[in-house]
Amino acid sequence: MGEDFDLDELLSSHSTRIIETKNKSISDYDNSSKKSNPKFDYNIADELKFDENISLEDNNEEIINFDKLDKEIDFNNEFNSNENESTVEKFSRLVLTEIESRNLPSTPENYKLYFLELLEKEPESFQRKVKEMLKRESPQQELARSRNIEDSLQQSLKVSEQILSITAKVYNNVSIMKNIATKRNDEVNNKNVRDMVQLLKFDLEKLNDVLSKQNDSLKGLYSRAVESVNVVYNKTIFDREFNIYNRKFFIDSANNELEKMSFFQHQSSVALIIPHRKLTSPNLTQKLALIIAKAIAKVMNDSFGNSDIVAYYGNNIFAILLPHSNLHTGVKKIEKFIENLKSKSMIIAGKEIELIVKIGITELQIGRKLNFNLSRTLDALKIANRSQTKIYEVIT
Repeated sequence: MGEDFDLDELLSSHSTRIIETKNKSISDYDNSSKKSNPKFDYNIADELKFDENISLEDNNEEIINFDKLDKEIDFNNEFNSNENESTVEKFSRLVLTEIESRNLPSTPENYKLYFLELLEKEPESFQRKVKEMLKRESPQQELARSRNIEDSLQQSLKVSEQILSITAKVYNNVSIMKNIATKRNDEVNNKNVRDMVQLLKFDLEKLNDVLSKQNDSLKGLYSRAVESVNVVYNKTIFDREFNIYNRKFFIDSANNELEKMSFFQHQSSVALIIPHRKLTSPNLTQKLALIIAKAIAKVMNDSFGNSDIVAYYGNNIFAILLPHSNLHTGVKKIEKFIENLKSKSMIIAGKEIELIVKIGITELQIGRKLNFNLSRTLDALKIANRSQTKIYEVIT
């Protein structure tokens, strides 16, 4: 299966068959909540009015500003120190100890990964302090990527300026033609029609030669502009629609992770996530389905650590790369995300919509190409997606 395998079958074939499972189900999570969400009729596409306010609220009925949502993730805190003792120096030593306990070399990349992962376990005030320090640093890799994108943007601007210049000349020539037509119209009473037509034909032939050359230049510049825009697009790493990483960055990161796993012999996992079929077209309008997908993407982005890669894969599918997370740890992170998602609901046109997803999880296998690993994850997602009871499926 290629990297651009088709997921349309997954979105169109939703089986109602119930599959026995040992995994947690939607009802399990509903029973564990303080307050269950009310039943909701999802076939409301014709009733919704999008000029009304859209908000996100938790199950305690407290209205939350979704753009400012910053829910803290509750990890098991092994570094159980108070804020006064949580100095950067002590935390740095903890990171090194964690790397050594996993029999990994203390490379800058490993240090950065575990630094960010363990930072999520620290008190919120300490996290803010460290993150403020990190903002003031300029990683060379990010600078190089920014420089490449900047160079491409500059090339695009140059071509765009040339297009504008040619367009301006074409406009001027058309204006000249209009003046010529006006002049010849004024002369029609002073000269015979034959002479006037010959003069007009001569002027038009000259103008046609000039416009033909400029038209050819305009076509060439337009093609170059399209190529430049495509180059810039291919170098971007974020999906503009969902404000998370894009498919290309996810694929590159996953391939790179497989190489690192082979070299360092650590374990990593990957997950694919799709909104519940009741939250997608054609059960809802495309506009509403997109709003819901954006809400899910926002909770995903807030639920996973800085070292995890949250991306939009395409065809309404989201992907998560969990570096240095074996299947057990990966499932824990997924369950935490499900809890975070369950505590949120959307209020659209006065109606409450629960944010429900289906998830497939696998552990990346060293020695297998990424295509194979993703196909296994997709198989797990299909099983969960066709089940009425499973939220997620794990394939080992």
